[in-house]
Amino acid sequence: MDKLDKKTIKKQNFIFELIVNFATALLIFLLFYYFVAQTHEVHGASMLPNFTTGDRVITEKVTRYFNDIKRGEVVIVHSPVHTEPLIKRVIALPGETVEIKNGDVYINGVMLSEDYLKDGVKTSGQRFLKEGVPYTLSKDEYLVMGDNRPVSSDSRSWGTVKRKDIIGHAFFRYWPLSKVGFIR
Repeated sequence: MDKLDKKTIKKQNFIFELIVNFATALLIFLLFYYFVAQTHEVHGASMLPNFTTGDRVITEKVTRYFNDIKRGEVVIVHSPVHTEPLIKRVIALPGETVEIKNGDVYINGVMLSEDYLKDGVKTSGQRFLKEGVPYTLSKDEYLVMGDNRPVSSDSRSWGTVKRKDIIGHAFFRYWPLSKVGFIR
């Protein structure tokens, strides 16, 4: 082989390696994005004052397969009436009975302490979960609500979500920089 052939082969090997490395990196990114974690941007006022439009969070998707979803956890869900995923807070868990009375949420007859709500915020019943009418969740249902109850489109209006409709829990806010940190 002469020098020209060796250079050509070396160049072809470099290009092939570059393509393989790029494809491998893309595959790893896609697997990570679809199965481990992804980003979401908050839209709307339903989670004020804790989340505002433009906040960006990382949603972790793995632990929902191995651990129970907990009350108070901030999750990203597919709702039956919205095309975009929503950020909401888990209020009631499978098998629990939830009721709204006098502006407060009761779980199995006990008033829920909601320190994440702004002072004075009252919870009203809506089309699905009506004031003073208890609802018992089935074994695969979760009831979610926004923190800004007067404006939130949530389970009170459109019903519960199934476990499969919970994309994951929002665990880290990375934007805006002034609010960077883990989400409680």
